[in-house]
Amino acid sequence: MTSIAVVQGQLAAASDLPSVLDAAYAGFEYLLKVFRAREATVQGAFAAYVMSAGRAADGRDAVGFAPSLPPCHPALPPLDAPSAALAELAALCADLASRLEQYVHLAVRPGDRTACRAAAEHAGQIHDFLTGGGP
Repeated sequence: MTSIAVVQGQLAAASDLPSVLDAAYAGFEYLLKVFRAREATVQGAFAAYVMSAGRAADGRDAVGFAPSLPPCHPALPPLDAPSAALAELAALCADLASRLEQYVHLAVRPGDRTACRAAAEHAGQIHDFLTGGGP
């Protein structure tokens, strides 16, 4: 199983706000590591990776401020960044945005809603960078 599949599995298995936040934190951390590993090696996509890395860090930080985020985060699987295709990374971002957007409406605490909303927006922006979508 690839690292990205592990991260997606954690996100899919998350059944409440703390576990979604935990999985989202791991997902953004994974994305950040992938983008940083690829910034200097991928021809023609440097700007997309740099912009995506910044948004991944912002998304991770937004989730990090959520009051319901558990204090310990799941261990990331070993990074297989070179083998993760753009389409797989974009799919992870779409999954992150979708799950976090659900909890914008389900979260009770305003800080959790704010964190989920901001992180979902960052995931959507990364998706757009990777797929060429957006404005």
